[in-house]
Amino acid sequence: MIKSILLAVDGSIYTESVISTGMDLAKKLKAHLRVYTIVDIRIYEWVLNTGAEGYMPVIPSNMFHEESHKFHQERADALLNKVSEHLQKSGISFESGKMEGSPADLICELARQVDLVIMGARGDYARWGDRLLGATLEAVSRQIQTPLMIVDRTYLPFSRLTCAYDRSESGTQALKLSAYLADELKLPLEVVTVHDDESERSTILSEAKKYLQPYQITTHFRPETGDPASVLIQVTEKIPQPTVLLMGSYGHSRIREAIIGSTTVQVMRKAVKPIILAK
Repeated sequence: MIKSILLAVDGSIYTESVISTGMDLAKKLKAHLRVYTIVDIRIYEWVLNTGAEGYMPVIPSNMFHEESHKFHQERADALLNKVSEHLQKSGISFESGKMEGSPADLICELARQVDLVIMGARGDYARWGDRLLGATLEAVSRQIQTPLMIVDRTYLPFSRLTCAYDRSESGTQALKLSAYLADELKLPLEVVTVHDDESERSTILSEAKKYLQPYQITTHFRPETGDPASVLIQVTEKIPQPTVLLMGSYGHSRIREAIIGSTTVQVMRKAVKPIILAK
């Protein structure tokens, strides 16, 4: 059951999408929203270019620290006031708060108190950087023990669910969460299995069918072959209606991830969002 949802907001261009997605789910699931913003108080890293070979760190003055801290505090307060005014008009049950510290650590701490966390795919400096995932999001995705929903900058109400099922522990959690959401939201569910062995694909999909049989939901089962990350990315790109992709997170060993990369990370970076990582 999802009865409490954490919305991690930072005032970036993704904030509106995070709020809209949270409100939509809160209304349909009758859930309570917890809206938090984190003031990152770690030292601000300024650098001075010393040429093509490297950089020399510059330590900001105490005056800069004080003014910067004040600026970020006021910015966080203004953001929460704006979001609170919007939520009060909606009639949704919510609370809001501000914390100071490491964003990834504090989000994971807050996540223990909720059933779902929603974050933007990138953070506060998305418009200037060229990275496909925010550093905070990627850190949270590895540490968090609560389902994590990742949204893009533009909010689109979704009309179906897609679950990547592979019999792994986190994949099984994704299937269970997919069934719950499909039932509660009255949405069709497609289960995708990627495996090069036909017999194995059949076995995996058969298990999924048996699990979903008691649910009164519309289901479709899709066997695929090839590289799992590439297939899942293509699936999200070709589905005509907006969908949510649910999948397990970090199912392989850290050694494999270091050598050839994680399916989870590749999908998070390139697939059409929203995506929910089950834990």
